[in-house]
Amino acid sequence: TRQDWGVRGVARLKPKVTVERAEQELNLLKRQEVLAAGGKVSGVIPTRLVRPGDVMGTNLQVGLWVLVGATLLVLLITCANVASLHLVRAANRARELSVRAALGASRGRLVRQMSVEGLILAAFGGTAGIIFGYWMLRAVILLRPQQLRQLDVVQFDRWVLLVGIALAGLTSLAYGVLPAWHATSARFATLLRSVASTGLSRARSRLQSAVIVGELALSVVLLTGAGLLVTSFARMNAKDPGFAPDGLLEMGIVLPAPAFPDSVAR
Repeated sequence: TRQDWGVRGVARLKPKVTVERAEQELNLLKRQEVLAAGGKVSGVIPTRLVRPGDVMGTNLQVGLWVLVGATLLVLLITCANVASLHLVRAANRARELSVRAALGASRGRLVRQMSVEGLILAAFGGTAGIIFGYWMLRAVILLRPQQLRQLDVVQFDRWVLLVGIALAGLTSLAYGVLPAWHATSARFATLLRSVASTGLSRARSRLQSAVIVGELALSVVLLTGAGLLVTSFARMNAKDPGFAPDGLLEMGIVLPAPAFPDSVAR
């Protein structure tokens, strides 16, 4: 109504529309309405648009960062798994790569071969992971409790897909190309002799051990953090707020300024 301009709403901006432009258009419409009703534009309170992130509570921000940290730990563990598999695969093919290098295969040729193999693995693994993640997200939203009904807005957007594809490709390429690069180095003859005698060079064994140790360390950190989060959540729910919350309602009351002019009166 034209008698009450205290209206709040939730809106979605159109693509390529800025907050400033939307505010200008809304304020222009409001002034036109006031003038059409015979009012004064000078008394119009301007409309202000606020993004959800601008009013997000500190606790929610901290919780989201903790969730991001836990997700990165899981991602690092997964990358360590992929790296370990690639290193084992490369150790088994060290003889082949060294022999091919000794017979005249160029470094570029071996690197291209390993790159293609790594990309094929990344394509299959990344596609399966993205499909699995999408259906897991749908299952979580479907089985969510009533308190988490806002989870409907969570979705697989283009940034999630791009990050997933980039990580799958970079991980497979890095640990697929490194063995070929190493096999065509100046030490390939030494590598060939060591593989022929022991089956696995000391350097490669140390690298595998380092990957395994790092993976175990990340797992311990992740499990410890998850345990602390669950314990903190349980203690928070078990804490006595000092009153019985069952059956209570919360409401907001706007008092008229003429009758309640100051905070003492309110």
